[in-house]
Amino acid sequence: GTGYPSTLQMTKNVIGTIEDDDGAVTSVEIWQKTSTDPEVWAWVKQTMNGISYTYQSYGDDGLKILRFRITDAAGATFETGGALPPKFEWDADGVTKYAYTEQTYRVDMSIPDIMGTVYVHRTGGDIFTEAVPLTTNMAFGGTSSSFRLWIGADDDNGIATVKVTVPGATLEETQTLDSDDIKQPVSITDFTVFRSEPFDISSVTDGALTINITVTDNSGLESNATKTILIDNTEPEVEYSYPEHEVDQVFGNLTITGLVSDGGSGLPANAVAYRFGYDYASQPWSSATVSGASWSITDFAAATRIENYTRKAVEIVSVATDTLTVTGHGYADGTQVWIGADSLPGGLSHSTVYYVRDAAADTFRLAATPGGTAIDITTTGDASVGVSSRASSAAGNIWYLPVMIRALDKAGNEYLTSEWDYRIKVDPSGDKPTAFVSYPDPD
Repeated sequence: GTGYPSTLQMTKNVIGTIEDDDGAVTSVEIWQKTSTDPEVWAWVKQTMNGISYTYQSYGDDGLKILRFRITDAAGATFETGGALPPKFEWDADGVTKYAYTEQTYRVDMSIPDIMGTVYVHRTGGDIFTEAVPLTTNMAFGGTSSSFRLWIGADDDNGIATVKVTVPGATLEETQTLDSDDIKQPVSITDFTVFRSEPFDISSVTDGALTINITVTDNSGLESNATKTILIDNTEPEVEYSYPEHEVDQVFGNLTITGLVSDGGSGLPANAVAYRFGYDYASQPWSSATVSGASWSITDFAAATRIENYTRKAVEIVSVATDTLTVTGHGYADGTQVWIGADSLPGGLSHSTVYYVRDAAADTFRLAATPGGTAIDITTTGDASVGVSSRASSAAGNIWYLPVMIRALDKAGNEYLTSEWDYRIKVDPSGDKPTAFVSYPDPD
């Protein structure tokens, strides 16, 4: 037979007997490393206890060799690797095996070492440079509901497996990683690094969750580690304080305010962002000011009046050419717009979507459909005529400006306002005096 299938766990001692048909042997020596720096090997005579010997392996954990030189009672010398090698014999599960060649075995006096830092790709990607250290109570959920781990381990006898359990994760809550899963980053040289497949925790209940890690070396010794994370699959809560949705009729300078909270992973800096108008899709997100549980938008607090942002004043309505003049309007053909006024031009209505056509630098016409026939304008309306791609118009020269609010928590859960959830009621004529008639009652 070949190969001596043994690893010494938590001991360095090799114990056995020496037997010979000529009787008790006169000398037993084992080829042994006596120094590592520099490396020196020598035959070292063993002290026998009758026919028994106990040999303490030299050095640290790892692969060892077993080589004998034995002199029997007749004076003959038997040396492993020589012309007359002694026979190795051992029992393997009740079966006697033997060999004449040098045998190897391993010593394992220590459990595997687990790298202190576990790395995680928070969206499940497989590029290590995009991973970050996994910290205690790091939040997962929302955009981070699927994540991948990199776990390092080291042992002089090599690492057999790394078992990772994320309770409740799908499709597998336990993954056993082996040599096929070694994905060694160039930046880590003192540990063997294993990469998991993604763990999906999107259906796991919110709260603390313990990740269990078990590393097994090639001799069967184990080390264990745990990492605690926070599961948060619930989006933040957002409230709108002022102006109240479609109720407060506003104009001029104002600050838009509301509340935000998250009972799970909490809110990071710049947790709340916003965009204005029905053309929001083409806009970048802007950060609201967050203080405690309150958020505020100050775009209209000073220089810009909200009605001037909400709609553009129409300078000229031409009945002859069916054109509207708005200096530097910026609209392109096909742009969706609304028209509003105290008294509208003939042929146009409030609360109606129109589409820009024949756009020039300062003028354009309107159509009922994209690319459709220009609408015939029959009267000019009054001086309050306005146009907007951002807000929809209503009766009485009222405009409804949508405010899109987005709130992200630390786990990546998103609250996002729908178009009709929060609209500010803007009155461009709000700073004009209003005359009320109490008497006589109208007929």
